Order: sequence, then structure tokens, then C-alpha cells
Amino acid sequence: MGAVSGKTEATDPPGNYLSAEELIAAYDALSVADKFQLDRIEGVRRGGTSFKRGELLHKAMCGAIFGERRCPRDTPVVAFLAQTMRSLASHERERLARSRPLHEVPREGEATPAPTAVTKAVDAIAIAELERMTRSADTVDSLLALFADDETAQLILLGWVDNCRGKALRDLTGLDQSALDYKIRCIKIKVRKHYPNGWTP
Repeated sequence: MGAVSGKTEATDPPGNYLSAEELIAAYDALSVADKFQLDRIEGVRRGGTSFKRGELLHKAMCGAIFGERRCPRDTPVVAFLAQTMRSLASHERERLARSRPLHEVPREGEATPAPTAVTKAVDAIAIAELERMTRSADTVDSLLALFADDETAQLILLGWVDNCRGKALRDLTGLDQSALDYKIRCIKIKVRKHYPNGWTP
């Protein structure tokens, strides 16, 4: 199967991908919560680009409808659009980087250093508790604000809100499992420091 980005190989059977009509129908069938999720993801992805609200998602949908990118049938539409927006935003940042000094261009994500003994040892907040925290709208807003300068962490949190696990969460964030595990450890460390006594709704 093709990657979430939807770029196809010459040998990929067309039936492995949603047609334009199927993609439009699948998008129209998304729940209000799913569309709100896409809106929040777009807000995260637009950081450091010239896209205005709604433009990045619109560009992602248009590219898929006109065949520039194709959605594999085994990939959720939300994950496909999230990854497409990630790619488009990355290309936009590269375009901006060619027109201004490098130090002025925000970069998406961050390098993934090898886990240290400290990050391996710190596990004061279990993933289960973080996931529980994302069940509350007020808590989600607080957590997103806490990671306002870290869009990858925000996407992980939004993924938990939408019950994304495993491959779905990797597709949403664009991280491999090793990078995802490291990022989750970083999230736990920061949340533990901010909420030393745990979160009290």
C-alpha cells in the first residue's frame, strides 16, 4: 500500500486508493468532532507558514481531489489530510526559507536525540493518565497551551483526544515508533513538572 502522503508508485493498482468522489463523500461524512479535529490540526500545522485559516486544509483537499496526492483505502481520511497538511506546510516553510535568513524561519518538529538515563527513568505520569487528561475539553486546552511551542506534542495530544493509537498516531504525527516513544517521554516529563501533584479536574 502507498504511504499516508498518498504519493503513488507506478505499480500501485488504482483500486488501492479512494477516488475523488469517494474522498469527497468520506470528508462530508466526517463527524463534527472529526472536522473540529482537522481544524485544530490545521492550526498547528500552519505555524511558520503564510497560510490563513482554512487555506491549508483546502489546499490538501484540492490536491487529493485533482490527483496530486491519493488517499490509501486503509488510511483514515483524518490521518491522510493531517499528513498531507504536514507535507504542504513543510514545503511552504522551505519556500519561505529561500526568501529570508534561516534563523527567522520556524522549523517543524525537532531533532530526536537518543534517550538519556534521565528520560528513561522519569515515568512519574503514566500514558494512561495523560490520555485520561485528554478526555476533558478544559484539560485539553490547558495541555495544548502548555505545549504551544511544540506542534508535534500538540498533535500527539490531539491524537489521544481522537483515540488514535499505534499506526494511526504515527500517521497523524509523521513520526516513526522510536521518535514517537521519545516524544511521549518528553511530554510526560514536562507535564509532570507542570502538574507535580497530578491533574485535578
